[in-house]
Amino acid sequence: MKPPRKDFGPSLETQHMLLYSEAICASLVQSPPMIGEVPPRLNHHSLIAPDLKEPLNFNQKLGYIYEDAAAVCLEQSPRFEIVARNMQIITPEKQTLGELDFVLHDCTAQKHLHLEVAIKFYLVEPTDTGFSFPGPDKRDNYQRKFERLSSHQMQLSQNPHTRNILLQRYGIDAIESQQLVHGIFYDHHQATASPLPEGANPLVRRRCWMHLNEFLKAFPDLKQCQLVHKALWPCELEEGSALQLSLPSINQEKLVTLASQRCTLVLPTPSSKPMFIAPDDW
Repeated sequence: MKPPRKDFGPSLETQHMLLYSEAICASLVQSPPMIGEVPPRLNHHSLIAPDLKEPLNFNQKLGYIYEDAAAVCLEQSPRFEIVARNMQIITPEKQTLGELDFVLHDCTAQKHLHLEVAIKFYLVEPTDTGFSFPGPDKRDNYQRKFERLSSHQMQLSQNPHTRNILLQRYGIDAIESQQLVHGIFYDHHQATASPLPEGANPLVRRRCWMHLNEFLKAFPDLKQCQLVHKALWPCELEEGSALQLSLPSINQEKLVTLASQRCTLVLPTPSSKPMFIAPDDW
């Protein structure tokens, strides 16, 4: 069972959950992926954003919300059939080797696919020796994610234990691995260069980040701004859209409290792009 998410911050308004679910699915289908064609990437345009009748389950981590969104977009596409999801690979000795996010039948190409999906956000941080790409939680970083994806996750479907399970359980004797990693890179607002790390898609979305003290200096007269719930971090927030208008407003005091504790995504003004504000000691 997926663990509940208890630290998203301000709760989502129930009446907006269907709107938010549709926005997440639309982002998955329309936005350019974070990682390029190596390792092999699923064509996100082959997915279809559904006309949802029920919202996604928001009481879970963002990665699981994204997986659920990918599932409904795959189910909506006539090209794909989901054979298995979150398939645990366990050896006869009870050793867990990992998990396949999706096993798919590509009905157009008449082949089976192992698909790994993820949603990620990384800040481009200048260092004395170049640039690093940490996540809002610095325990995560792009280089580590890319290495694990390439060397472990994408190779898992070719493991002999995995091949045996696929053959015995589903009659699958050949399978290809593909990835679909969506996300956004955030450049420091004073950056003079905007590098991308190994494997990143040149068309990936770029936004801006700054430390809290820098934000307060940049917007000295800002009394309120809109807070972007973590579930909506992947989404585009066009000015005047129902999605943008649904975002809660917070005053400067509340913003300082939140952004002193963790990276916080805000819309400084309705016409601006979402911006990460990092604690001063981040």
